[in-house]
Amino acid sequence: MKRAAGLLVVLTLCDWALTADGILMGLCEESNPAIGAAFDAGLHTALLVKVGVVLAAAALLLVLRAERALWLATWVTAAVVLYQIAARVVLL
Repeated sequence: MKRAAGLLVVLTLCDWALTADGILMGLCEESNPAIGAAFDAGLHTALLVKVGVVLAAAALLLVLRAERALWLATWVTAAVVLYQIAARVVLL
């Protein structure tokens, strides 16, 4: 379970980096309104909010021993990161 939590955090960092870069390049915008507001406040704010929320959720799932939910969140985040990478290949 700790492996899934660690992977989820790493994927979240990748998601943030790809989103931040895409926003700066004018290629995309954040689709989550709460994180979008954090990006409007600044890249560092968005990083703190995005990673903070994921860390809190992962910690809760670890405490609850909700392994399936943790792996589901990890796979969904992996799909988002892969989508962003594929979009970059098409757009650039």
